[in-house]
Amino acid sequence: MNRPGQSLLSRLTFSRPDRPKSKQQQYRASTHTLLGLLAQLRSGHLVLTLPNKEIREFGNKSDQLHAEIQVLDWSVFKQVLSHGDIGFAESYIRGEWNTPDLKAVLELAIRNRTILEKAIYGSWLGSIAYRLRHWFRDNSKSGSRKNIHAHYDLGNAFYSLWLDPTMSYSSAWFSEGDKQSLMDAQRAKIKHILDSI
Repeated sequence: MNRPGQSLLSRLTFSRPDRPKSKQQQYRASTHTLLGLLAQLRSGHLVLTLPNKEIREFGNKSDQLHAEIQVLDWSVFKQVLSHGDIGFAESYIRGEWNTPDLKAVLELAIRNRTILEKAIYGSWLGSIAYRLRHWFRDNSKSGSRKNIHAHYDLGNAFYSLWLDPTMSYSSAWFSEGDKQSLMDAQRAKIKHILDSI
């Protein structure tokens, strides 16, 4: 059927604009690729629940390390393939996947780091894509502001979870070995700086 304003090229394609692709269809290639990479896991056992509730298992079932991931959005697979560990972390922050034990997931990733890095960055195409993304990253004032905001503007509530009451986000001065608390070492650092002025 010939519609007004429709180009010859769009009439020759076999896509059906009246039937949009589901997210699962949009991310089919990246999902297939990443599932193939996960099949190479050698240490630990991973139970992966896909957004359609299908369950896949990878690694060694008899290993003591068991990790579970519930993928809530198909886009996670593309994010991991295109941005590696950063894409994995950012998709977790956005709530696109979840786990009952984040420590187990991270330990599994660390144990299989060589396999995962080689799979994602090891190919010449993956290496070129990674370098191009880094090269094109905006390092202008607005780009730098965005990067600083993403990494450091987290608010005092976050930092108070792991810093001492001085909220010093720098190295401490441990002059007495392991006998000092973090708070005492931070105060020693501040005293050392003031004494040297």
